Amino acid sequence: MLTKRFVTYARKVKLFKILIWITITQIMTHQF
Repeated sequence: MLTKRFVTYARKVKLFKILIWITITQIMTHQF
């Protein structure tokens, strides 16, 4: 149960990091 829960949490964090990275890159491209 704990491992399954951790995997789902890790996936959520990964998706969140990807979204942040995309937004940052978009902001950078708009600035230059």
